[in-house]
Amino acid sequence: METMVFRVWSSYVAQAQNHRERAGRFRRYADETSKPNSREMYLRIVDAEETLAVTAERLSQRILESAEGLDTTWSQPEGNPV
Repeated sequence: METMVFRVWSSYVAQAQNHRERAGRFRRYADETSKPNSREMYLRIVDAEETLAVTAERLSQRILESAEGLDTTWSQPEGNPV
């Protein structure tokens, strides 16, 4: 996988993970609040974060699919890992 493709792919993977973690935090907030309006707000945020995570995962999958057939050796600048 070329370096640039790898960087874009790993960026989407990291974004998906970040959105899943945020959804988990907001889900806990929803569980802990006693106010119905706050609970609804947190659950809407959970839905939005989950949607963003799914979108990032789809984009990372598209990057992998488009990378098929590319040179799979990762180029590394001297002294710097990718």
